[in-house]
Amino acid sequence: MNKRLWLGLLLSLAAFQILGAAIAFVRDDAAGSTAFADLGFPPSFYWIPLLACAAAGCWLLLAGKDDQRAVELGVFFVLLATPFANRWLLVLGQAVPAIWSWPVLVLRNLQADAFFP
Repeated sequence: MNKRLWLGLLLSLAAFQILGAAIAFVRDDAAGSTAFADLGFPPSFYWIPLLACAAAGCWLLLAGKDDQRAVELGVFFVLLATPFANRWLLVLGQAVPAIWSWPVLVLRNLQADAFFP
């Protein structure tokens, strides 16, 4: 497989994870979830690094589409945002009906950041 196809698949996976985290954040279901119970910060604090990494990655992907180095750095930043989405995906998996919870949890367990190298 060529490099562009792999990057497209990784970016699609990361985009679905970030979108799921955004849905959980907008729904504000974190108060009723145990996903953030063991952490010392409020749940909204964990949205800040996710948003910063995803925004930087998207900016690099869009602005530097002619430069391969900028594209690869943009992919890196988007993949860097996905670990911050994991707890939000757990919140979403607990908040949606059971028929939708297993696809969300499968999406959560696909670790896109494992493809950093």
